[in-house]
Amino acid sequence: MSLASSLSVAFVIALGIGQGTAQVPESAPACVRNCARVKIAEGYCSTPGVLTAAFNQCLSENCNSADAASGAAFANVVCEGANPNGNGSTSPPTANTNGSVAPLPVGTPSPTNGTNATAPTNSSSDFATTVRNALSGAGLNTLATLVDSPAGAAFVSSLQNGNFTLLAPSDAGFSTVPINSTSPEDLTAILNYHVIPGSLNASQLPSSGNGIVRTALRGSPYVSLPANDSQVVVLARGADDSIQIIESARNITASNFTQVENLKISIIPSVLALPETIGTTAAGVADLSTLAGAINSSDPQLFGELDQTPGITLFAPINSALSNPAQGTNFQAVLLNHIVNGSVLYSTVIANTTSVKSAGGADIEFSNNGTGTFARSGNRSIRIVRTDIITRNGVIHLVDGTFEPSNSTPTFPLINTNNASETTGIVAVDGSNSSSAAQNAATNSPALQLLPSPTNLFTAGAALTILAQLLC
Repeated sequence: MSLASSLSVAFVIALGIGQGTAQVPESAPACVRNCARVKIAEGYCSTPGVLTAAFNQCLSENCNSADAASGAAFANVVCEGANPNGNGSTSPPTANTNGSVAPLPVGTPSPTNGTNATAPTNSSSDFATTVRNALSGAGLNTLATLVDSPAGAAFVSSLQNGNFTLLAPSDAGFSTVPINSTSPEDLTAILNYHVIPGSLNASQLPSSGNGIVRTALRGSPYVSLPANDSQVVVLARGADDSIQIIESARNITASNFTQVENLKISIIPSVLALPETIGTTAAGVADLSTLAGAINSSDPQLFGELDQTPGITLFAPINSALSNPAQGTNFQAVLLNHIVNGSVLYSTVIANTTSVKSAGGADIEFSNNGTGTFARSGNRSIRIVRTDIITRNGVIHLVDGTFEPSNSTPTFPLINTNNASETTGIVAVDGSNSSSAAQNAATNSPALQLLPSPTNLFTAGAALTILAQLLC
């Protein structure tokens, strides 16, 4: 993410610049020094075990790659001489020496009508106790225990205000996750991927086909989507108001929703798998074994290069489409016209999109004749046989043929053709925020009509912003 686009996201917290100066030299880039101040103000000095990850997260989202790399060296000295409790201030944002307002943590709602965001009325500990007791009472002992961990406590605190839906894995589901050896950052990411901002109901999903819903998982290295959008889950309406969670290798059923305070909780039998890189995802899909094998043998860097671009849609040819590749086939040239860069075209987007431009420069037109959805480029038409396989930076759809190879020579990462927040085709969940700073600052893609989408809600106050960068 560029510095300009990252700073377009609304930040809301008070920084007492004079209270607990970060031990980062004045010669360091401004964004590095600012991240250090933010982490102190948020209270990370009282949780040194997660400070480094939070500091590096701030650097990756607010600095260019060079500044972020140099700034990482200061992670161990950020809190030297600082007030370990943070400043705990709820006063208005403090102006920097250059007169600008200090940036604040992503995910906290912007003050409206000139007022300042405030901490919740009920204590975080009371809320956490209520949630923990409810989880234990439902037999979710592993998840209840996680509430007492640093990552789990911050996770629950972030859910105190606003409506959220929690897809809660059972104890049996958590048995497949090595919790004791899982880092706090990975554990927080897993927990966030099970949270949907808003109160989810099966009736909000399409009567047929997939529904795409945003989760609370956001930010590098787990997500790389345009405009720092949060990751999605693919859902479908099931029988008796149940919801099917559709992953690349399995479907998981969520049913019997229970309301606890502002949380709507459904027990699910498995832990949701975090979306992986394009290469890892393709390797796990049986019908892409020919493509994955061919690329890994002829152009092993290609998948990694595609991972560098935020927002990739890949129309991946299935095994039968590549059953007899010509000797010396250039798979990079073939795939370039199967890639849309900078825009994530979920199936719900394709249904309302007539044409897009491929990374290789070709026009791709979409149509549905009642027997299926087809993509045409030039004189070749191919059918989309499976949709919505989610990756860290986009989506893969399976197709039964190939387009003409591209003659262009790409430079990676691919140029991002759309910096807009992806909102078309996203299910609006009741009670979630219908806009985001990223969406409001984005330039709409001419190929897509943008509609309101849910985004994450978090409240201000140091007690609720521990691990905020990891939770957003």
